Amino acid sequence: MAFSRLTFVLDSVEVLANLDSSASMMRSLVQIDMGEVVGKDLEGLRGWREVSKLATGVAGSEDMGRIYYKPDGDRVLVSVHVKQDDKEQRRHIERLRSI
Repeated sequence: MAFSRLTFVLDSVEVLANLDSSASMMRSLVQIDMGEVVGKDLEGLRGWREVSKLATGVAGSEDMGRIYYKPDGDRVLVSVHVKQDDKEQRRHIERLRSI
């Protein structure tokens, strides 16, 4: 339990496991777990924030890593995502709406 406050949602654990380089994602997750406010408000989704342009190490989507998170009491809901294109990213954000 490296991240005691974080609750990973959707396919976040699988996404993390498939990154070629997870260092920048891990740095951001540590900051979020420590209660730091990082990233920017996610437009159109109240309470959620987005940390963007994170390195993935995956050819073709090197800086397409995204972390979406929402404080929820003592825990923080976290979605780790690798953006493919704008349309696919909008679908992912819509999935967050139901959480």
